[in-house]
Amino acid sequence: MSYRIFNELGVPKETNAFGLAVQGTGSAVVLNMIFWFALVISIPLRGFTRPTASPPSPASFYWRVFGTILLITRGQRHAANWLRWIALRIPAVNPTGSVP
Repeated sequence: MSYRIFNELGVPKETNAFGLAVQGTGSAVVLNMIFWFALVISIPLRGFTRPTASPPSPASFYWRVFGTILLITRGQRHAANWLRWIALRIPAVNPTGSVP
């Protein structure tokens, strides 16, 4: 709906798509920050239970993807080191299990 409205108002399609993508990403980052803040507060107050251990897994995956994208935009060497560090910890990628 926003895309169509902005197109009707004369916003260029590339600018429109980029703006909506940034808005969606920013929203996801802010919601994840709120989630992590609540989680950090709830663990000392309620203890570490299975329901508090499950949701951080997908959220931490999204943060890692966001961090990788950020590193790619900052420089290829940093991104390559980050991806190598992650890949060496995945058993299917590194069957020896040794981490240099």
